[in-house]
Amino acid sequence: MDRRLRRVDPIAHLVSTPHPRQNMEVGLELLVIGAAVTFLLGGVGVAAVGASRRQNRFQDQVESHWVRAAEQLGGHLEVRARKTLEPRSLRLWITLDEVDVVAAVAVPVAAGGQAHTTVRARYLLGVGPSFNIVSRTGSGALERALTTSERGRRFTSNLQQTFDRIPRALTLRSHREELVVAWDGVETSADVLEQVCVLVSAIASYGTDHLRGLSTLEDATYEARSEDGPRVRARRGGVDVYISVRAEDYAPVYVASVSARPGIPEFEVQLSELGEASPQLPVGLIEPSLEPALVAIAEARFGRRGDNLEVSWTEPPSLDQAKAAVRLLGELGASAGSQGAFR
Repeated sequence: MDRRLRRVDPIAHLVSTPHPRQNMEVGLELLVIGAAVTFLLGGVGVAAVGASRRQNRFQDQVESHWVRAAEQLGGHLEVRARKTLEPRSLRLWITLDEVDVVAAVAVPVAAGGQAHTTVRARYLLGVGPSFNIVSRTGSGALERALTTSERGRRFTSNLQQTFDRIPRALTLRSHREELVVAWDGVETSADVLEQVCVLVSAIASYGTDHLRGLSTLEDATYEARSEDGPRVRARRGGVDVYISVRAEDYAPVYVASVSARPGIPEFEVQLSELGEASPQLPVGLIEPSLEPALVAIAEARFGRRGDNLEVSWTEPPSLDQAKAAVRLLGELGASAGSQGAFR
């Protein structure tokens, strides 16, 4: 086999092979470029961190005010989305006079960001009036919306004064079952939050003051929380008669009820202003001794509904009306362990 020698050009070899000094210069250039890029990226990162810290500082300040409000009202503050460049959600849960109140705001990342604060609660009685009121648009608007009788005039007058003292342009919306108060901006005053929460609690308890008044009946107590909501329990001859409120067609109805004795048929009559029934009551249901109580009840429905005997009014009953209903139902109701039947 022929062995051929490949001739190497020494000049070409020197040109194509990088010199060690040339390698060093290229390496230095790369180091300089890398350092510049790192510096620029680091500057952007520092700027972003600085901006986020400034924004978090605003959110932290707002949160501190809400923490103070929670302490003043004995509530619990729930904080969500403690992340950079995101709105921070604050929800304050408190209970005032048996009313569960929730205040909420989404705190923007910057102080000038768009936001609004809300405070809401459900009516204790399960139903309330319907209205839409904007503060500073008319004197006495809240009082007119809530006052349905002379009984509530003092209560609503006090609420109107509280409403007028709050230094914010509030919007109040009542949707029968729930009350919502809202205003523009992020609330940073713990005192204002407290004032609005107290106002909402007072409005949401509307009507319970009348039930409390009925608890002055003999052997009666007020129960703030039960399966039927706030109610009065009056005991007569071993029989418990309950007075509560329920919603019918989005309106409150005051109901006195008792467990019916076995054998009483289903019926419902409308009592006239004098307590007379039309159509007639079931024969033998009302003994002559109970007729005065039937007359005193006046302007009410009377009948059996499911397992209960009920007397119901569309207007808050007077103390005398409630007393007469307790007497009537106490005589017709079933006591604990009673086996007696209607005859």
